[in-house]
Amino acid sequence: MSIATAPPPSPPVLRLEEPPEEPELRIRPRRSGPDDVVGLVGAAVAAFSLVWLVFEWLTPMSGGFGFWLCWYVAFLGLYATVTYQRRGRMVAVDRIWTVVLTTAALCLFVPMVFIVGYTIYKGYHALRPTFFTQDLRYTSSLNKATDGGGKHAIIGTLEQVGLATLISVPLGVATAVFLSEIGGRLARPVRLVVDTMTAIPTIVAGLFVFATVVLTLGQSGFAGALALSVLMLPTVTKTAELVLKLVPGGLREASLALGGSQWRTTKDVVLPTARSGLVTSVILGIARAIGETAPLLLTIGGAFIV
Repeated sequence: MSIATAPPPSPPVLRLEEPPEEPELRIRPRRSGPDDVVGLVGAAVAAFSLVWLVFEWLTPMSGGFGFWLCWYVAFLGLYATVTYQRRGRMVAVDRIWTVVLTTAALCLFVPMVFIVGYTIYKGYHALRPTFFTQDLRYTSSLNKATDGGGKHAIIGTLEQVGLATLISVPLGVATAVFLSEIGGRLARPVRLVVDTMTAIPTIVAGLFVFATVVLTLGQSGFAGALALSVLMLPTVTKTAELVLKLVPGGLREASLALGGSQWRTTKDVVLPTARSGLVTSVILGIARAIGETAPLLLTIGGAFIV
């Protein structure tokens, strides 16, 4: 007769508790605190003191432009050194480029503000409600600046830019679709023509319309719109082509895989996806043409036809 014996108890298993995971420390170069502001101001003051000492005591150099240029270079060096010692190389490079780009933006923004402010300061007295309702029909060069108005200029600009937009936008977008979606043997010469038109001087566009349209039909606002459309067309085409190339190829492949034709894919998938970029291309084209005056002198007035 055998007696069943229970198995010996297993030894307890020691479980080591894993230490809690430390939160990931993300490096944010653009985050700045009060110490960063102190470092920026301190580097600027130290650079100013150093350059002033060099200019006024140690060397015979002089000149305001040279002083501020040397101060800026010294400021960048000191600020880069301070930031590198406190935050590391990556943050120092980010801060230096931030300062350089901010300086470049200010150098472009300040003259623009000065030009706009000076124009408003010199012409605000002539700006009144009748400026938008009267024209210069009964005024001459001897009249006051408050006589007449700019109604004719406003209406003429809207008419000619509107006609130029109606002419150039469909042609430009259609050409961009051809270059981006269709291609073929004609794509290269068409792109060459568009690139060449981009570099055409504005006066050449005016002379082209003058020789082909004005000498036959006479000067008119439509001739001016044709000249402006010649300038708008390459800008709209190039920008629209770049925008269409940014549309992911997977969208085209999905549409074609579902049985859609190339025309339906372009009309219902590609163009709606690039709608905002196409609007931007139209705005850039209008900005390219709305400020031109040289081609309009030959097409709508100012040129004497014998």
